[in-house]
Amino acid sequence: MIRILTLAFFFLTNFILLNTFLIGQVSPNVFFSEISEGTSSNKYLEIFNGSDSDIDLSQYAISRCTNGCDDDSNWDYPFIITFEEGTIVSTGDVFVIAHPNADSVILFQADYLTHLLSNGNDVTGLVNASSGEIIDIIGDIGPDPGQGWDVAGITEATRDHTLVRKSWVEQGNSDWISSAGTNVTNSEWIVLSIHTWDYLGLHPGVQEGEFIYVSMSGLDQIQCGVLESPCNTIQYAIDNIKGPWDTIIIDNGTYNENLIYTAEDGTNLPSLKLASNFHFTGDSSDIYSTVIMGQNNGYIINCQNIASFSISGITLEGGFSSYQNNDGLYVENANHITL
Repeated sequence: MIRILTLAFFFLTNFILLNTFLIGQVSPNVFFSEISEGTSSNKYLEIFNGSDSDIDLSQYAISRCTNGCDDDSNWDYPFIITFEEGTIVSTGDVFVIAHPNADSVILFQADYLTHLLSNGNDVTGLVNASSGEIIDIIGDIGPDPGQGWDVAGITEATRDHTLVRKSWVEQGNSDWISSAGTNVTNSEWIVLSIHTWDYLGLHPGVQEGEFIYVSMSGLDQIQCGVLESPCNTIQYAIDNIKGPWDTIIIDNGTYNENLIYTAEDGTNLPSLKLASNFHFTGDSSDIYSTVIMGQNNGYIINCQNIASFSISGITLEGGFSSYQNNDGLYVENANHITL
């Protein structure tokens, strides 16, 4: 959300009180929280205000090089993106810079449009607009890396991927090598597949939840959900086991269930994420062999008033010989939906 800086004057006896936003100095707690590089113009860059006060983004700027820098110490294009004075980002909020021809899902969250975004091999920095000091950086100032930089052990992850900053990161990092890391543990970033836009517009978006396992050979009991002792039904895992950021992993089989995950208007349930073994294997046979088979006249999955809904690698079947009202998948009032 963006607010324009305003001034209000209050005349008191013998003096004038000036009331305005108290915008502090440039903060290291303002940093890149997400970047996505996809096909065509599907690109964006997200800045998070993790400081304890609102900021005026005009105190910050974006610098970059294209296909490597001319030397190892200078930007090709310093201050290539600047912001008007009064571009206010609230504490805890994000500011999204997107390509003007990006997908409508991206543009819905965009605060600023520009063609000047990375193709994966263009080092990009968030800098102090006055001094040029680097606050945060994606990529290295130096030679062209080729297609992109490795992140968390993923080759060329800055191209054809979405990178989301981990929730424990509290400030920018001018050292790209330490920021990128060499594996999923020491990297500051979570590497997601191309066109994963589920977390755009909020931070922290990806929380490090647990995997909750469901199998036809499992048993519904309060201790179920771990790999060695899976639950038997998806609904039981949803109602009794799942935490706010957990993903329910459904083993191969046909589950004769109609799933319900709803809340009254005015309330908001945590995210619901359902996946099959395809999440780990990438084997398309896991998609066809993991089936949720709706049994009653009603939606196979009914979700209302939730933070987000995601389902991947699962086949949905109505279980009826002909179409009836309210069959299929129904999602209402979810901030993000991924199918």
